[in-house]
Amino acid sequence: MVQADLYQTQELFEVSREKLLEAKKIEPDEDIITFALAELFYTMGEYNKAIPQYLTLIKKGIMNLSSVNLVERVGISYANDSNFENAIGYLKQIKTVDMSSDVKFETAFTYLQLKEYDQAIDIFKELRDSDPQYATLYPYLGQALKATNKIEDAYKVLQEGLSVDQYNEKLYLATARAALKLSETDDALKYLQEGNKIDPDDIEIVLELSNLLVFREDFDDNVKLLNTYIENHELDPQFYWNLAISYDKLDNLKLAHKNYLAAKPYFEDNADFLKEAALFFREYGDKDNSYELLSRYVKMQPNDEEAAFMLEEYLD
Repeated sequence: MVQADLYQTQELFEVSREKLLEAKKIEPDEDIITFALAELFYTMGEYNKAIPQYLTLIKKGIMNLSSVNLVERVGISYANDSNFENAIGYLKQIKTVDMSSDVKFETAFTYLQLKEYDQAIDIFKELRDSDPQYATLYPYLGQALKATNKIEDAYKVLQEGLSVDQYNEKLYLATARAALKLSETDDALKYLQEGNKIDPDDIEIVLELSNLLVFREDFDDNVKLLNTYIENHELDPQFYWNLAISYDKLDNLKLAHKNYLAAKPYFEDNADFLKEAALFFREYGDKDNSYELLSRYVKMQPNDEEAAFMLEEYLD
């Protein structure tokens, strides 16, 4: 046991495990060895192995050992193993006032995964009130509030989160999305640009920013933004579509044509793209691509008389 503890403090977890398993063979019913194994597996992130060890002790009526709440440990282990139904069965046995900040977060997060949003919101709020610097809570509280259509509340919470953690690009993204839900496009743009500065490699933010720039008809800015990523081969198919729209609006038809062609293989089942690109190809004089996309579109949207009429023109 002493050797196992020493190896564990040196983060030699595999050696520590071997020593504990040897001790277990010698004293299979010794509670402190079972607990030490459970704690080792827990520390190593091997939660499915930790759970049976903790449960062995709980079945003996041992709920606390060495100042560790074993019910809490089982709940968090199940949560980290994505077994949220079992996790909440244990976590809700613990009174909120007895929970550490980490346990409050895990409990609220588990309720969130189970789509029990009201319970998640209540515990996230308790965590915020007791530990407002716990930055991780804000995006998830915002998510829970959005799920209950409390968009304005979510937006305020996410903004509050940014005052706690100003270097979390995902928090900027979540705040921007809430702003967009409220049609606050200027604020959304600001948050996305800030998130992009913090992590230029976050393609999810780049895509959201590009979509917003197209929506705002800031086509020059969109071209400048996306060309940086195209040059570095950091691609998302939507980049090509957004560039095609932007170049078309900027009357650079050659580059618009190039990007519609690049986008084409990725959006063959997207009715909006098919019609938009078909109309562009038609105006550009690319009849083959226009006909191909119109044919596919009319099969998907047979009641679109305008598209059907244009398709008939090709067949005449």
